[in-house]
Amino acid sequence: MDCLVKDTDNEINDHELIGVTTGFSYKTVISNNIISNQFDGIYVYQSIDTTISHNTITYSSEFGVLLRNECDESAIFEKSLSNNRFCIGIFFSINFTMRI
Repeated sequence: MDCLVKDTDNEINDHELIGVTTGFSYKTVISNNIISNQFDGIYVYQSIDTTISHNTITYSSEFGVLLRNECDESAIFEKSLSNNRFCIGIFFSINFTMRI
């Protein structure tokens, strides 16, 4: 399958409930975004082999980055996570890589 580039090089402020979201995808890349004042900064659901990298995520009411339900083989390489209630949440996912 091909790689899906979801969101790159955006500034997302007071946008919606979630800054960047993807679900039911394969090999998605979310990178180089500035995300602030969201409920969740980045929310990924049932997406295998997702790369989340070099984002600046601040002031999320809940999670800066949330991976939920079968986000297996994913990687998180974040530039900056600050002033979020929870920086990273990973639920029901296996074999992931994380470097902050």
